[in-house]
Amino acid sequence: MFAKHVCQDACSGVCSQCLANASDRVQTAALAVDERKILELEIDRFAAAIRWPDEPDEQAAIGGAARALIRDTLPHVSQLLRQAKNGKLDALYITGLPTDEVRAQLALLGMSRELGMLFNYSSQNEGRLIMELRPLQESAANTNSTRDEFDIHTDDAAMPREARTEFINLYGIQNPPGTLTSYSPVGDALLSLDREHKEVLSEPRFRVRFPISFGVGTDRWSQPCAIVTRGPSNEFELRFPSYATRPIASDDTLAAAALVALKTALNQRAVGMPLDPGCFLTFNNLRGAHKRGAIGSGDRLVFRTYSVRSLELLRKVTGQPGPIFPVDPFVTSLTD
Repeated sequence: MFAKHVCQDACSGVCSQCLANASDRVQTAALAVDERKILELEIDRFAAAIRWPDEPDEQAAIGGAARALIRDTLPHVSQLLRQAKNGKLDALYITGLPTDEVRAQLALLGMSRELGMLFNYSSQNEGRLIMELRPLQESAANTNSTRDEFDIHTDDAAMPREARTEFINLYGIQNPPGTLTSYSPVGDALLSLDREHKEVLSEPRFRVRFPISFGVGTDRWSQPCAIVTRGPSNEFELRFPSYATRPIASDDTLAAAALVALKTALNQRAVGMPLDPGCFLTFNNLRGAHKRGAIGSGDRLVFRTYSVRSLELLRKVTGQPGPIFPVDPFVTSLTD
């Protein structure tokens, strides 16, 4: 059984950020108990027939087989995932999935592969295909491992479009009560901006910083770029780590004001979802921004994968077959 909206045990307290008021481009679904049991049975059969590999390329190959399992067992889920890949949805939130780590990893690989090719960057999360997001003591601000609020952002914004992840896929294993991950479609946010700000954001008047997780330092900035662009189907796209974006000219007050207006609009349109055990969230990293609230007391573990439509540019620039790619060739060519 699937429902357009599902209830949240954790509420942000802001009605505009509730799933029930989400854009039509953010959809939700809930597996019935019987559906989950059937999925768990099929995953167990699948797992019994394979040896779990350590190498990312072999894990990616398992993702292809797991995709077929998801298609056969949960055709409605596969249909929703394909709608996201085809651009009809910007985000999809599913509850009621398996909660143990082994089944979760196989389900995550299968659903992620439905959205594209699996990959990661070698310097990020130890180059794992399935990344483990956990809070760490004394972590840097605005990173996945901080317990503090992680401000609104897009991932890997300093990279070329075809080398950025298109879909970020998150699967909850442990999640303290009240900890929400939120997504904001850029098309919705731009409705709140005036014409002048939108025009400025579409001009190459900005630089964005390479992520700390890339391991290239804390002061490596991109070449001049626009923050809001148009994609292949003329849809709005975004590159915007709000805490690591600046105008090229320090006296460009209009560009600075446009960044403030964009951040405000994205936060106002953000919809919060708890990544509780058995919850899956995927969203288009090119068409919107996401954030995470402060992590409450207790342990948190979220599995993450990246899906991209093609590995062609990553392979061309790095000379590596993947699915794990070095970032140094991009950093060298894209910084001044």
